[in-house]
This record gives sequence, C-alpha cells and structure tokens, in this order.
Amino acid sequence: MHSIHAPRLLGRHPSVAARALLLLLGALLVALVALAPREASADPARRVYVGIYLRDVTRFDQRNGTFDVDMEAWVKWLGDFNPTMLRIANESGLSRDDLGTENDAGWHVRRWRLRGTLRGEFPLQRFPFDDQALGVAFELPERDGVLMPDLTGSGMEGHFSITGWDYSPHFRPRAQRLEYPSDLGSLAQEGHGTTVHRVRFEVTLRRPVVTVALKLFLPLVLILLVAMLALFLPAELIDARSGIGVTALLACFAFQFSVASTMPDVAYLTVADSLFLVAYGVTALALLGSVAVYWLHRDEHVALSRRIDVVSRFALPAGAVMVTLFLLRAGRPPTPPRPASLAAAPRPASARDLVRVGVAELPSLMTSVVTSGTRRGLVFVTPEDERVPFLAERLPAVGNDALQVNPDGTFEVRWRLRANLRWSDGRALTSDDFRFALEASPDPHVRAVQTPDARTVTIVYDGVLVRALDGVQPLPRHALGEVLRRGGYDAVAETRRTRPLPGTGPYRVVRFTAGREAVLEANPYFLGSAPSIARVEVRCLADHAALTAAFERHDLDLVAPNVLTAEEASALAARAPGSVLQRPSNQLYVLQPDPEVEMLHAGAVRTALLQAIDRDAFAQSLFGDAGRPAVVPRTGPEPAGVQRSPFDLDAAREALAGVGLAGRTLRLTHGAGAVERRAARLIADAWTAAGLTVDVQEVPSVAALARSRTHGGALLQVITAERDTEPRRFWNLPRRDGRFLPGTRTEAFTDEVAQLAEREERALFPERQQQLQTRLLVSFSQHLPLLPLAFGSDRYAVSASLKGWDHGPGVRFGEGIERWHFVSAN
Repeated sequence: MHSIHAPRLLGRHPSVAARALLLLLGALLVALVALAPREASADPARRVYVGIYLRDVTRFDQRNGTFDVDMEAWVKWLGDFNPTMLRIANESGLSRDDLGTENDAGWHVRRWRLRGTLRGEFPLQRFPFDDQALGVAFELPERDGVLMPDLTGSGMEGHFSITGWDYSPHFRPRAQRLEYPSDLGSLAQEGHGTTVHRVRFEVTLRRPVVTVALKLFLPLVLILLVAMLALFLPAELIDARSGIGVTALLACFAFQFSVASTMPDVAYLTVADSLFLVAYGVTALALLGSVAVYWLHRDEHVALSRRIDVVSRFALPAGAVMVTLFLLRAGRPPTPPRPASLAAAPRPASARDLVRVGVAELPSLMTSVVTSGTRRGLVFVTPEDERVPFLAERLPAVGNDALQVNPDGTFEVRWRLRANLRWSDGRALTSDDFRFALEASPDPHVRAVQTPDARTVTIVYDGVLVRALDGVQPLPRHALGEVLRRGGYDAVAETRRTRPLPGTGPYRVVRFTAGREAVLEANPYFLGSAPSIARVEVRCLADHAALTAAFERHDLDLVAPNVLTAEEASALAARAPGSVLQRPSNQLYVLQPDPEVEMLHAGAVRTALLQAIDRDAFAQSLFGDAGRPAVVPRTGPEPAGVQRSPFDLDAAREALAGVGLAGRTLRLTHGAGAVERRAARLIADAWTAAGLTVDVQEVPSVAALARSRTHGGALLQVITAERDTEPRRFWNLPRRDGRFLPGTRTEAFTDEVAQLAEREERALFPERQQQLQTRLLVSFSQHLPLLPLAFGSDRYAVSASLKGWDHGPGVRFGEGIERWHFVSAN
C-alpha cells in the first residue's frame, strides 16, 4: 500500500513532500550532532599556563613512593578553554577546594586549594648521597592547548614540615611533550595515540651531610677499626683474634639490615650496599688473615706471620679507602653534556673586501651600522628573529637551572659564559665586565650581582622580569673603569659615543672622525665566523647632491636608509633603475614636549596641537605612498579603543584660544637632516594656521636634547617603534644613568599607567604582555605624552652586486652585517 500511494502523494502535494523530507533531514542532522564526539574546546587556547604555591610538604615516604602536599594551584588562559581538562598526572588522593574564577578582557584564571597525597619515583642508586625530587606534574592533551609553567606567581614557603632533609626553597620547572600510545578513552582520538604537554614543578631534597656521617659512616668505620684491632694482637691468640673478626662481621650484617629496613626493596645495589660489601671484604680478609697468621706461627714461620700482620695493617685500610673512593666516583650521576660550541657557519664568499656606506650625518658612533657590527651580547636575535645564545653557553629557560624564583619573590638568572671570550683588543672578557655594566648603569630592579668566577654571572632581580631573559650588554672595565670613576655614567656614555672601544661583534672600529668617517675592520677575536667583507667604511656627505653623485660614480655601495628624501630617491631611481628600494618602516616621527614648558602641561593643549596637523598629508608629503600617519607608537592595526585625535584645524584653533594661547610663541626644534627640515616647515605652518607663533630652531643633533628634555618647546625626533621596546620609552620620562627613574609620575604617566607598565614588564606570557601593551597604547592615545605624527619609509640606494644586507621590513639596518657580500658583476 505505502509503495503504491507514495508516488501519488509526491506527485499531488510536492510542498507537503518537501516539508516531510526537510523534517527527516533535520532529524538526521540533530541525531548526527548528538552522536558526534565533542572536543573539549571548539577553539582551544594556544597556550595554557599553570602555576602553584606550595604551602607545605609532609610525610615523605620513600618506601611507598608518596608524599603529602598542601598547595594552591591555578591555570591561566586567553580565549576559550575548559580548565577541567587539566589533570595532575601523579595524583594519589587529593581534595580540591575551588577558589573561584577571575576574568579580565578575555584573560581567565581558575584557582584551587589542593591537599593530599602525590606519587613519585625516588631512585636510590646513590643512597645515602641521593637527591630526591618531589614533583607536582600537570598534564594537558595537546588538542586542548600547549601547557606552560607560570613562573610569575609560582613559589613556596621557606620552611616545610618535612624532617631529615635539606632543600632549597625554589622550584625547578620542567616542560615536556609526551606521546602516549593510547587514545586514553577519547572518542575524538579513537584509535590514535595521545599527545600531552606536561609541566612539572620540582623541589630537590638532599640528605644532610652531618646526619649521613653520624648515622652511617661513623658506625661503619668503628666496626672496621674493631676488625683491624685483631691484626695488632699476637698470632697465638687465635681465639681473641677470630672472635673479634666474627663479631665485626656479624655487626656489619646487623647494621646493614637495620639500614635496609628503612628503605624500599630495590633490585639494584646502592652506594651504601657497595660500602657494606667493602666492609664485609675488609672484616673477612682480617679474619682470614688471623687464621693464616696463626697457622704460620704454629708451624714456626714466625717472621712470615709477622710480616703478613704488618702488611695487612696498612694494605687493608689503604685498599678499603681506594675501593670506596672508586665506588663513590662511579656512583656519581652522569656529567651533563657540555653545551654545544657556537656554530661557526661559513659566510658567503665576497668578490670584494670593502663596502662603503654613505650617510648624511655622523655625530657619533651610535649609528646602526656601527653598533650592529661591533656589539654582541649574551643573547643574539638573528635577522630571522631567532634567539640564540652568543656570549652565553645556553639560554635561561624553563627546564634548566639557570632560572630560579626564590621564596621572597626575587628572580635569579644565571648566565654561564663561553670559554676563552675576548674583547676585540684581545683582552679577556669575564663576568666582571657584566658587573661593571650594571655599576655604570644601575638597574633599579637588580637586587644583587654575583660573579663567583670569571665565567659565571648571576643577577638577582626584585621579581620576574621579561627583559631579564635578554641579559646584560657587557662593558670593558679595562677601557672604561677610570672613565666611570672620574665622570660617572655621563662620561661613560659620551666616551662610547665618541671613542672607538673594544667590542664583541664581528667588526671593530679602527678609526672615527665625527661628521666625517667611521672605519670598521674584521674583529680577529670574534666568537663566530669571520665576516664576508673584511672592511666597512661609513662616509659622511652632508650635501645630498654630493651623496647621490658619489653613489652614481660607484664611490659608495649603499646609501643608508632615510638619508634621501622621497623626491631624491624617486629621481635617483629614474636615473639608475633597480638601485633604489622604498618601503614602509617602523621609524616613528614624534614631537616631544618639554615638561618644563607650562603651556604644554595640559593634555587638551597637546591634543589641540596634534589636531592642527593633517597627519595623512604630512606622511604623504614626506614619504609618499610608503608613509603612514601615526596614532600610537606601534605599526600594524590600531588597537580597539584608541583615541585618534583627527585633523580638525578649527577645533584646534578654538581649543588653543580657549586657554589663552592664541598668538603665544612655541619653540619647535629639529635636526639638520633634509627630511627633518621639511617636516618642521609643515608642522610650523599647521601651528601658525592654528593661531600660534612658531619659533623654529635647527640643531646638529637632537639626541642630547631628547635625553635631557630641556629644549624649551617641542622637539621633533625619530624613534624606532619596535614591539619589544620598553613601554616607558614612549612616555617622555626622565632618566638617570641611562635608566628611567622609578617612581616618576607626570600628568600623563599616572599611577594607573605606571601600574600597567609594571605589569607589562613582568608578564612572561606573550598573550598577557600583548594585552597589557594594548592597554598602554590606548592610554598613550588618551594622554599624548608624545605627539605621534607619522611612520616614515625606508629609502635605500644600493649597488646591485651587494647581497645579504636586506632582511626585510622591521629588521634594523645593519643587523647581520657579517653576512653582507658582493657577487661578481658577470
């Protein structure tokens, strides 16, 4: 019946049939969705951070492999994540008290109080010299996120209830990626292995040396001394001598059983077992010697029996000591592998040994080519943005002992220098040169600097700091020590700007004349491979026409970025096709208000000054299509919530007149470059149109004025807006000894902003750091401590045969200078 009438129904009532079909498909879809395996999170967090605060450790039981803990634990993440997916891998029985959840603009924290028992493996091969690691191991499936330790807040109490052990009250975090050959019951992973990320917080326990000596070695030594006494008795007293030997042997057995009763049963020999075997051997040999001496004496071999006694009195103790030392040495844990030596990758061969770089200004040695060529630090960031250890053997990181968070909240970073480091003048580079760098420019966050030997530097910070992982740039004490003693930091800074000093980079400065030239030659003591080009000459030609003419005559191989104006670069490109490269850069043109000029104190005045400038036209006029107007000191998309202060000349004129500034004179200071001159004219015209009288002043260099902030008005300067730049750099704050003064507050840099900056520099999580940086950028746009104008363009003129110099936008000019090389014209 149904098979007959169904076609008629479809034919007569297509709409009813369609609805029926849709209902059927909908039901099937709902069923499939209901039966489909669900992931823990539709959009798992990229990184998940776990941390603990260990309040107490009790009942450490090696026999059963357990210990009890009382701790607080938390997990932090950005975005979507299910915190119940985090588990404690070595849990044996824990009670959990939920302490709640906190949320902050997409950043989440879930906290627990945990009490109970954890499991562990406690190897005893080195007993009684064993170190035992009590660990709390967290695991998270990789599909739910990448688990990382939260070092910022993790810590422990200074004293635990555990007895009989010594320990250092700090964690050694370890991060691992593990593969389980099981789907662990997951439908989503059914039939496949499971990848998990494990983070383990470890506390290392050590047996007290005095306790080990008193409880093990002293009784054992006394037993052996008693056994040795038999060798000093007359040979004929066999009963006494054998009685002493048997008693000593039985005492060894009893003592070993007593020690073994406190340990778990293991299938291998411990160091203590080996020492007991030595004791058995000594007592047994002493007993056998007594018997042998007795029989020799009885057979009237008196001289031989006495000789055996005399030899045994010295040979047995000496042999016991030698075997004991061998066993102790053999029982040591394996020596960790030596850090790999710095990879000395061969440089590309160069057809020429000299490269000539043209600049329009050369007031000091602090130019990108010179600094990039002469400096290398503990850590080197390659042009490919890879962090590699350079002067240091390894990078401090989670999982090695170079990082340590102490119970008092201090943060220790330990650097081990490579062997045989040399300055470019051949003098030894030691840990003292890093100490000297912090003496010359004290870091307010550094509590102590420890240099126990020539190759170890330990810096103790007042808390976790991101920049602590970048280390310190060394300064040569032998070249600058007397300068610091006589003139302080300012004298050191001036000497570094004006005098060739020993360096650590691939080149060394052999000649410098301010405003004329700087000559660099290959550093014979450079740690890496020799640079491809042996000599670099930086030549200063203030006349742009002479500069471009020298390039076209092939007297220059490269014109440094931003020397030529956009028009000059375009004209040169027309005359020499393929020789000019123009692109956007992260060079930010800003105006720095002098904090001593009262009319610039009010944020409304700074906003009006910015509104008077058409920043779109400003960027286009100076840099062409490659220029971009600036709102905040960061390239890329503008963060949400940024205050733009758009161009509005009428509003600017009205605001300035409203506070009585119409007709007032404002000084505008700029550098001597062609781009700076044009920029100053555009700014002066805009402010004049807004009702101000502008006093334009030109100076050879603005660097000193920018540091002192005493220019009497607004200073036009160019700063590099890199992502890792210290946030305080953009808040127009005073410095002392090269450091921003802590505790400084201004109309713009309020307590709230200062707290944001403090949190940002202590945020080890990239996601959290980026979030706090965004808030700082929003605050910057609201307070305008500097007036952002435009991001410039990089304009290069370069010989077609010069290769290896361009590492892409955002890479500082001169980075990787040791890779520059010439290719043959044919």
